[in-house]
Amino acid sequence: MSSRLVVPVFVSHRGCPQRCLFCNQRAIAGPSLEPGDVAREVLTFLARAKPRPKELVEVAFYGGSFTAIDHELQRSFLEEAHSLIEEGLVGALRVSTRPDSLPDESLDLLKRYRVRTVELGAQSMNDRVLAETQRGHSAQDTRHGVSVLKERGFFVGVQLMAGLPGDTRSSFFRSVNETISLAPDLVRIYPTLVLEGTGLAERYREGSYLPLPLDETVVLLARAVKMFEDANIRVARLGLPLFGVFSRPEYILAGPAHPSLGYLVRARMALSALVAFLDEERPAAVSLAIGASSRHISEVRGPGNSNLDTLKAKFSLERIEVIAREGLERHEYELFWR
Repeated sequence: MSSRLVVPVFVSHRGCPQRCLFCNQRAIAGPSLEPGDVAREVLTFLARAKPRPKELVEVAFYGGSFTAIDHELQRSFLEEAHSLIEEGLVGALRVSTRPDSLPDESLDLLKRYRVRTVELGAQSMNDRVLAETQRGHSAQDTRHGVSVLKERGFFVGVQLMAGLPGDTRSSFFRSVNETISLAPDLVRIYPTLVLEGTGLAERYREGSYLPLPLDETVVLLARAVKMFEDANIRVARLGLPLFGVFSRPEYILAGPAHPSLGYLVRARMALSALVAFLDEERPAAVSLAIGASSRHISEVRGPGNSNLDTLKAKFSLERIEVIAREGLERHEYELFWR
């Protein structure tokens, strides 16, 4: 089965009333595109991607606050993207915006041009953290925004960040729990990176901000993903995609930047699940076979077989084999003691 393909069109900083402490969209995605660039950008992306039915292809306006852009410019962007729907190349549109920028006229426009999903850059549900990062909106704006979008019939996404200034492990998980209570259709979780040209870079240089280490970020996100998935909320992405800032490392001063962060998190989740299973069942055996979905065997093994090494040491095993078993979902395993 083909997965959904989201084609990003970046409108960097457009509509944003201010610059957040951590943000440098121009470093990540380059300058904003114009409406006339949309079709070329999308067609170039589709030419490189695996073909999918149009119902699984969405054009997404990211990098700015779409519903806060000048109304006529919003219309121009949407008209260009909607023409691709009419041509049968894509199935729907999505936009990313601020929780406090959802005027009725913009939501009417989104409906008219077949926008299916609206993602809100909440980043945190802690007002103190939002103030320190200069977001300019409150947690209540996010609560209200999700409610309004649901009433209008949109699919709703919420974007969160881990490791923001002023955030703690406990306050981050309070944000996760509150986001779960809002029941969005999807979430994205990004680690906080220190990017050149941001207020956060100044704080990092003066020593008033230290980013989360990569290993701590992986543990944090593994727990958050499990919480969301246990609540039947899809995690659409972990970490930044492989473009822009990852091809320009001079823009990353510090932080848990890793091109395979999602894999590291999923491998950590697999290890935690297997430890829990083996804690319950520990017969006098020295060899173990783990049955897992063929698509997720690499997650069971972990980077460099590190998960298997950990399990061997923890449970005094001499040998562990991982075998493909049909009909299993991610994080479902069969254990065969030998």
